[in-house]
Amino acid sequence: MSASSGRTLRFVSGAAALVVFTFVLPLVQPGALKANDVLYTVRDLGALNCCYSWSAASAALALNAHGDVAGLTSSPSDSQRQVPFVYHNGTMTMISDTYGWAAGINDARQVTGVFTPPGLLGSHAFVYQDGVFTDIGTLPGYSNQPYALPYAINNSGTIVGDSNAAAFVYENGTMSIVKRLSARTAYAINDLGDVVGLIETVRGGGPQNDHAFLFSDNSLRDIDGNTDSVSIPTGINRARQIVGVAWTNGWPGQRAFLWENGVFSLLPLLEPPAGYDLHYSGAAAINNHGEIIGESNASMFVYRNGALIDLNRAIEKDSGGIWPSIWRVSAINDAGQIAGTCYFGGDGARACLLTPVLPSSSQP
Repeated sequence: MSASSGRTLRFVSGAAALVVFTFVLPLVQPGALKANDVLYTVRDLGALNCCYSWSAASAALALNAHGDVAGLTSSPSDSQRQVPFVYHNGTMTMISDTYGWAAGINDARQVTGVFTPPGLLGSHAFVYQDGVFTDIGTLPGYSNQPYALPYAINNSGTIVGDSNAAAFVYENGTMSIVKRLSARTAYAINDLGDVVGLIETVRGGGPQNDHAFLFSDNSLRDIDGNTDSVSIPTGINRARQIVGVAWTNGWPGQRAFLWENGVFSLLPLLEPPAGYDLHYSGAAAINNHGEIIGESNASMFVYRNGALIDLNRAIEKDSGGIWPSIWRVSAINDAGQIAGTCYFGGDGARACLLTPVLPSSSQP
């Protein structure tokens, strides 16, 4: 499901192709928030050690309808090794003490993710539920080091991802490719079984030729359709609204997009910090109400009810007005909860969960 998509994009300013995309710019300006508007509470989910990198001890990558979170944390036995976790009822539980991460979680608390089996170099996909860990392997072939990188799981337990440079679907105990070999990665799946991912439009052409695809009713569709642009989908909901990031040489930077009924729309941008001339954004996920989360101009946003909200201005800060600071957002559920990674001061960023103070329909 799109709310459980575990892909975290790091957006960079830049350009890659010529302007030939046809986009519709929404006639909506970012929502204005006063400094004391508090729309979300922030929960520190903690970590099992610190720190697997210079900047982080844990990160939330996926979220289900009940507020359960999955992601990665430093291993209790080795602070430099990142391992997968699931967070339920206030407790963070390590799934495996081998290198990897959890990428998706559904409402039955089935978790999928990545781990590296002992003695192997290539990663495998796993499923974990109620303490039972299952290695679901990889697609066959690909020299002597096959690999699998799952990104999402829906409420039927279907998993999608990338294995051996091909988009895969895992269901009923079988892993298979998505329609065509040119489909390189599957990033998200909804509860109808619709899959979005990345298709290589020119064989061997490299990432400058990649497009977003929609795989639905056993048909694979290039939803971009233009070889002079790049688009990467990151989420899909039940209404087949698709979000992601796209760019061409005509834009100052990458931009978050919403695709629905065959039309691309660019989301508005947050105001950049004073003194910075930034022009980038990217969408990370969408829920079934059409609420979108992502990154824009050095902060995190939620786009809902026609308003773009800077999440770092929508939470209560400490007396110094600094902490917490939201560093990444990765998933949003239908209750409007948002999973991500926050700084709370001190050592390392940690997994966090934002919960709306009021129902989404009551907020700007």
